[in-house]
Amino acid sequence: MWIKKFQAPTLQEAVAKVKAELGPEAVILHTTHVKQGGLLGLFASRLIEVTAAVERHPDEERASRPAESPRSVAVPEVKGPVPQAGRPPATAPQRPAPSPPPKALGDAPAGWPAAAAEAYRQAYVTAGSDPAAALDPVLEAPVRPPQSQPTPEPVPVGRFDPRMATHLERLGGELVNVGVGEESAYNLIHRVGLRLTSDPDVSALKVRRMAAHLMAADLAPPGASVAKGRRVIALIGPTGVGKTTTLAKLAAHYVLQENKRVAMVAADTFRVAAVDQLRTYAEILGVPIEVVYEAEEIPGALARTADAEIVLVDTAGRSHRNAGHMDELRRYLGALHADEVHLVLSLTSSERDAQAMIEGYWPYGFDRFLFTKWDESSSPGLIYHLVQRYRRPFSFVTTGQSVPEDIVAANPLRIAEAILGGDAGGQL
Repeated sequence: MWIKKFQAPTLQEAVAKVKAELGPEAVILHTTHVKQGGLLGLFASRLIEVTAAVERHPDEERASRPAESPRSVAVPEVKGPVPQAGRPPATAPQRPAPSPPPKALGDAPAGWPAAAAEAYRQAYVTAGSDPAAALDPVLEAPVRPPQSQPTPEPVPVGRFDPRMATHLERLGGELVNVGVGEESAYNLIHRVGLRLTSDPDVSALKVRRMAAHLMAADLAPPGASVAKGRRVIALIGPTGVGKTTTLAKLAAHYVLQENKRVAMVAADTFRVAAVDQLRTYAEILGVPIEVVYEAEEIPGALARTADAEIVLVDTAGRSHRNAGHMDELRRYLGALHADEVHLVLSLTSSERDAQAMIEGYWPYGFDRFLFTKWDESSSPGLIYHLVQRYRRPFSFVTTGQSVPEDIVAANPLRIAEAILGGDAGGQL
């Protein structure tokens, strides 16, 4: 690995130096303030120092490649008309408007437990107008996710009609094989059996249809309502789950299918290439994009996108085991005060890893799941298992790399039928 330090008056200039020398694949390891020049510590200029790394230095990479003729770079294709009239300009106005007040003084992000929300309100009053600072004393005590639903008293399948018992056993095995946890699978087939136990003509098809009906009801968000007005939507989650590509798909969905005025906020400056990727999509869709390097810059970015109906915020991937990175995410969310926080999870994760990620992110107040990589997963039932266990609805499922088509809005019955089909394989 090649590691180098870069210094500049601002973080933006330092990141530009990283990209120019190490390329878009560089990863920022650390940032700090340093002083340069002066006499005995006086009159020294203050600089930002960025430590970045790449697997191989670009010179070594170029030397190891055979000579190639120049080729064109493929630009992601967006199907459908690209909106022009009525859209915000791609560049921000010269004079930013004053920072908007939070939606309600001291309101905690949606989905926070009552104790954490009250601590947030008290901290907000103490901190005044700095919502990022207000988060510092919050969540010192661990906030636990809800316990999984209680397992009902076992009803031996032998108590059912033999045909019913056969159908239930087969369905239970299929559910576990596609990622539905044993506890969730047992609860489901238990309820199916009780619903159909008096049916004299029970069949495998009836059992499967009842299972799809009950699963869809479990996946439907409680008290769902149509959101009105401006919405700030943040994506959070671990590295490698596809947050940046997913955010581009969401932008295309809201622009092309819902005809919304959309803006992007790129807060993933940990990966140098992430901002460039979003800029490309923003140009194609004709939507403005703001880049923020510190939590303190978020209010200004939100003010400059005040005309947008949907503001989509991309955050850096963070390991739930890294306390420093998670604390930084906490400050970003505090300054953002998002209307929706979606925890992005890959369906290629194991049940155990997915649960560890959820419980690591739980204290930060996400209010719904967004699942990626359906097309790569053999365990689509993980959606049902996690929604059941943690009592959080899901918003979208992505089914491939193509923008904008490979994303599906939450449709409980469609998802349930696809899971019961026993094969992800792009069947959504």
